[in-house]
Amino acid sequence: MNTNDETTPSGGESPGHAGPAPPSSVHQPPPGAHFMNILRWTLFAFLLVLAVVSIGSYAMSRRPAPAAKQATKVVWQCPMHPSYTSDKPGDCPICGMTLVPIQPNGSTGGAAEPSGPRRILYYRNP
Repeated sequence: MNTNDETTPSGGESPGHAGPAPPSSVHQPPPGAHFMNILRWTLFAFLLVLAVVSIGSYAMSRRPAPAAKQATKVVWQCPMHPSYTSDKPGDCPICGMTLVPIQPNGSTGGAAEPSGPRRILYYRNP
């Protein structure tokens, strides 16, 4: 016989009494725990989706823009009256001068501006 067997009486113990009742092995969660568990996983899923969308939008903003093939619209301007522009070549109705095309970068011809960074040619200490 096994010495740890509780079915056999030993000494003066009664066979029906095995000592204090063992604690319940099943843990009962407190009230509202199920709701909090659902809320936790819902918030986790929301934050995960938010992180994926944020990273995706950041990655899309870092991509270079595709070269759009736009039809360049030529605008004609009077050299004497820059406020008068036309979409067709012709003469200025104010002074009668021939209209000149405006370049896409905004200059009207004339002296070419340097394309690099500007340099300080002269500096005077105040």
